[in-house]
Amino acid sequence: MVQPSVPGGPGEALGLAGDVASGARLFATNCQVCHGVGGKGGGLPSTADLDVWQVVPALVPLPEGLADSDAKVVAERMDLFIEHGSVPAGDTHGMVMLPFGDNQILTPQEMRT
Repeated sequence: MVQPSVPGGPGEALGLAGDVASGARLFATNCQVCHGVGGKGGGLPSTADLDVWQVVPALVPLPEGLADSDAKVVAERMDLFIEHGSVPAGDTHGMVMLPFGDNQILTPQEMRT
């Protein structure tokens, strides 16, 4: 299983119901710049000359270690990254996954959508 580099457990978002339309808007606003349109990679056009794709993965399909046949398992694994962020190993060109929950960038309900 892939784990974020920052410690911490799942947050309140796991106990909430999500909304697909709201989630799509939030993804476009907060995630698309790095993970690309629809999570398919190809974000960060200003860093196209850098090998950042070893750092910022596409989310569709889910990277090995995040994927699981049980949607609840996937939600918990993703929640850890969204809640606490992560600092990838190696040369990251300054890239980090923001701690959207810990820094109160997104509410628990927003993280669940």
